[in-house]
Amino acid sequence: MIPKDQWEAWALHLSGDRVREDIIDLSRHHRLPGSQGYKDALEVVRKRFAQAGFDSPEISEYPADGESKTGMWVADDVWELRCATLEIIAPDTARGIIIDAKVNPIAVATRSHPTPSEGIEADVIDVGDGKTVWDFTVQDIKGAIILARPGIRVWRLGVAQYGAVGVLMGPSPSAKIDDPDLVDYYHLPNHLLKGKTTFAFRLSERQYRTLKDLIAREKANNRKARMRVKIDAGFRKGSITAFSTVIRGRKLPDEEIILVAHLCHPKPSANDNASGVAMVLELARTWKSLITRGMTPPPDRTIRFLLLPEWRGSILWVQREVIKKNRKVIAAISLDMVGSDQAKAGGTLTFDETPLSLPSFVNDRMEIALERASVEPICQVGQPPTPFRWKRVAYQGGSDHMPFVHPWANIPALCLTEWPDRYYHSSGDTVDKTNSVVIHRTALAVAQVAMELANAGTLVAESFRLSTAIAGQKRLLDYADRRLESAIKDIRGLKDLHRRKVGEIWRDITLALVFRRDLEKRALQSPISVVPQRDRNAFEQHGDDLVWELDNLTQRLIRHMRLVIEQEAKAAGVDLHHLRAWTPRPDQWTEKAKSMIPKPAFEGPFSYKQFWESLDDDDWEWYRDYDDKGKMQREILAAIGQACDWMDGKRNLLELHQLLEYAECEVPLKLIVETVQILKKHGWITLK
Repeated sequence: MIPKDQWEAWALHLSGDRVREDIIDLSRHHRLPGSQGYKDALEVVRKRFAQAGFDSPEISEYPADGESKTGMWVADDVWELRCATLEIIAPDTARGIIIDAKVNPIAVATRSHPTPSEGIEADVIDVGDGKTVWDFTVQDIKGAIILARPGIRVWRLGVAQYGAVGVLMGPSPSAKIDDPDLVDYYHLPNHLLKGKTTFAFRLSERQYRTLKDLIAREKANNRKARMRVKIDAGFRKGSITAFSTVIRGRKLPDEEIILVAHLCHPKPSANDNASGVAMVLELARTWKSLITRGMTPPPDRTIRFLLLPEWRGSILWVQREVIKKNRKVIAAISLDMVGSDQAKAGGTLTFDETPLSLPSFVNDRMEIALERASVEPICQVGQPPTPFRWKRVAYQGGSDHMPFVHPWANIPALCLTEWPDRYYHSSGDTVDKTNSVVIHRTALAVAQVAMELANAGTLVAESFRLSTAIAGQKRLLDYADRRLESAIKDIRGLKDLHRRKVGEIWRDITLALVFRRDLEKRALQSPISVVPQRDRNAFEQHGDDLVWELDNLTQRLIRHMRLVIEQEAKAAGVDLHHLRAWTPRPDQWTEKAKSMIPKPAFEGPFSYKQFWESLDDDDWEWYRDYDDKGKMQREILAAIGQACDWMDGKRNLLELHQLLEYAECEVPLKLIVETVQILKKHGWITLK
């Protein structure tokens, strides 16, 4: 879609080394939203853009006052950390400061409360893992600092109920400790504290074990370890800032392609997300330079480079700058952790595709661009061999593409992320864990997609649709294979297999395949967003043959699957006579789900943070039952957000659960029903 000479110009002029230099400058700042560190980092960005010829940025200020709401989202007030120390004062043999925020500010839990200027001196008591009431009652912890592993009960019992003055928190016991000196980021869960003021420091594994041994030795000698804590921090009403600048489109200036990254996060946070900010800057700088040199023409559509605080910044920006102003955005790409050295950090570049509620051709364009960039030799010139893995994954949310793809905006948006990353949200997320070649290849793929979208018209949209049709047929085949494999496994694994059960399996597999076919049909129509209004009727009609091919493929797959299931059933001793679809017999949970028709009582994306913060004591006991099984966070975060996107006041909860199953999001119906009941109790949804 891009002339070869222009693509090569991009490949030659993009610089991963330049991006790493910007990462170094940004990672010097403790970039918490609204804080002085965030403002200092923003000034670095402003100067870099000005040097590249972007003289008139748009600055948007949004409230950070602890009161303002956007849907479920509450604007936290600003927390400013000025200095903090954690010091051992007894025994004398161990005296000394073990944490200093000037050296490692990430070790101070965000939103910790300040101490008196002279500090707080207290005994330090080890409460083990802090999972049971006994852990907090076997010793008197009132007025003490407790040493614990992370957990809800540390706060609800240790601090709120039994009066610990603060917490020293080691890494999670399930964490893979590659580096015993890593310190993880932590955000104080004030909603669990019932109004108590407290503080927390995060310890490395080495610090945790050393302190645990010290407490044990002192206890064996009928003594107690003591510590002094000094924290100079404060809460205030303020604002958060979004920064954007544009390359104005020459033909369609009112239509935009957005490249977005979040500027916030604790120091150093090099990959998360100084890398995304620096890549947005490099893409802007290179694009501007190539236009000035006459090596590429100005884009037909406007390109917007957007930097802001994660989630609360992007949600407010989409609401106020896109929805309220009726701004036309063709697509957005979120750059979130895009620079890690895959050999060191252990991750893979993943691109989070649009959710199933918003199928789009943009997913296939990014897949093609990453494939091209991954084999481009020019990216490797002068560099040692460097791994570059990438993959496409189903929508997870969790970054700044989330408010774009939500139905309130309905804008196709992708997110590029290196994941997993063993240094994620830790003191080890430093610039030496980033890699110029990975950055170069990723930036080149983003540039290709952005250029394609910026310059596409009717003819290019036709080619977009054709590539999506080819990829869509393959996806449908792969999906049919997975569903059929699962059906065969069910048939072979059931001890009491009977005709009705086979019919239920057959019904499920056919409905799922039709659901996925319909998604692919919607993806085929999605390139219409870049087609001029005068050509849209013709564009829709020209796609009829591709739709017919999808229908035809679906019918052939259904016939094939029918034969396989009949053969499997016969081999299992079930006499079918005639395979027919059976609706599963209702049970307590299906009847309850069928009677519930939910609709969000808020606008915008679902807030996982606000959901957790609204739970009461009974809810937390319910949460703990699931959390003990290791399911709660993973399943709720993956499913509820998608389910809310489909809640329209017409579908009942059983239908919504079925959609989640078709989307291969396996969540027990009971869990969905109970979660929706909690959401209703707290006023987040209404039920008919």
